[in-house]
Amino acid sequence: MVRPHPLANPVFPFPDHCVPDTIKLAKVEQVTDEIVRVLSERLGQLQCNWRQYHRLSRADDEVALVEASGLSEPHLYAQIYALKDPEVPDVEFQDVWQLAMRNLKQWGDRVEFIVIGTDTTGTDETLFLVSRVAYLPMLCRAKNAAYHLLSHYIREVLGGLIGLAVILFIRARYRRFKRENQIVAKLVHESIERLVQQEHLHCVDPVQNPSNALSVTQLRDVLVIPTYASSQAARHRLWERVRKQVEQDSNIRVRMTQVKGEPHRVWEWIGAPPSMNAFTHGAAAASTLDI
Repeated sequence: MVRPHPLANPVFPFPDHCVPDTIKLAKVEQVTDEIVRVLSERLGQLQCNWRQYHRLSRADDEVALVEASGLSEPHLYAQIYALKDPEVPDVEFQDVWQLAMRNLKQWGDRVEFIVIGTDTTGTDETLFLVSRVAYLPMLCRAKNAAYHLLSHYIREVLGGLIGLAVILFIRARYRRFKRENQIVAKLVHESIERLVQQEHLHCVDPVQNPSNALSVTQLRDVLVIPTYASSQAARHRLWERVRKQVEQDSNIRVRMTQVKGEPHRVWEWIGAPPSMNAFTHGAAAASTLDI
């Protein structure tokens, strides 16, 4: 700004001198900061879209990457102009804009200027401005960090997850195996107890208990309660293990017989005769079998 010399007088007419326009400099700094903010948010929006950003980076299409991460000068001017105070004249704003652009070119560490040709001949060119630093919200940073970790360590992460899944599967199968072993041992004991009890009841009262054998399927339906196995497949698996162990006992005879007109596979106790008081507590439960 042109200012008269403070010592100028009619005797000594000192020439006018130039002083900085601090008001305009403040406006230029404000517009410069606003340009940097808009461009930083523009780049941050692209980098927050992790898939699109890396797809453009891998495609090696510099034009598409610049258009997605930056703004052309006319579009940027329109955005900043929309924030202008209505009382500021357009001429003054254009002057401030030019000074702000000059500042950005002098300080290239904040904004990059890229010229892109819009046609094949290269005669029509557009100036794009791209921020060198992206503004990333906290959530976006966390999401990008997770994507970066997965993209660089996907094999290690998958290997760890598969290994953990295998360990949990083996652990679950081992626990089920131990639980089924306990259940099978209990069912084998109860089955033999029922057979000995049935033999005892047949010896004591053959009229009320004409058979000394028990149906295998009826015994299964009585002993294998839902607490042991909820599904039909699990019940079948448990009882198969019980059947093999019971039929391996030399005191058990396996044969086929008619139970109320239907063929049944039955077990019969052929071991030493049971005592009178050995299994008295199971008599009521044994009498419920339909044989």
